[in-house]
Amino acid sequence: MIVARAHLLAGDVAGARRVAEESLAFVAETGERTYEPEFHRVLAEYLLADSSRPADRTEAIARLERAIALAEEHGCLLFALRSATGLCREAVVARA
Repeated sequence: MIVARAHLLAGDVAGARRVAEESLAFVAETGERTYEPEFHRVLAEYLLADSSRPADRTEAIARLERAIALAEEHGCLLFALRSATGLCREAVVARA
């Protein structure tokens, strides 16, 4: 996810999204699911950073909710908290 963040910091949101999606594809391919909640959370961040379409915001919220559920299944409360924080942050932004 460091590479994806580097893309985002460089202003390359499409590149960041591509790397995050590739990470999720790796999870599906290998079955290594430890960081799956984080991949969904980070992808949601990238969708929100480039939220020119309402569908992106909707997908981002769904990914944050999925990340929370997966983190709870894995017993990883830190990942659940990070995703819940992102979901709350988006709710505050949407109200503004």
